Amino acid sequence: MSYPRREVYMRLISKDALGAYMEARDLSNRTLAIKAGSESYRSTIGHLRSGKRNSCGPKIAGAIEKALGAPPGSLFLVEMANANVANRQKAAA
Repeated sequence: MSYPRREVYMRLISKDALGAYMEARDLSNRTLAIKAGSESYRSTIGHLRSGKRNSCGPKIAGAIEKALGAPPGSLFLVEMANANVANRQKAAA
């Protein structure tokens, strides 16, 4: 079974900037996750902050920036998945 590949994702610009925003607002991973709309975001936030991950989906990225009061695009950049991979998957379908 083949799953559709996400064509757009958000790359974290700097884990240090994310940490600084959180520290300035005295927010833990859990508190930020709740403020961003879902406690399930906690692990993603923790991975982003530690550097274990450097990207996430657009919905989570936007919610994090909004919850931190950060200007849109100040913590995450839009990235496109490899177009060749996406085109091969479409051709195979």
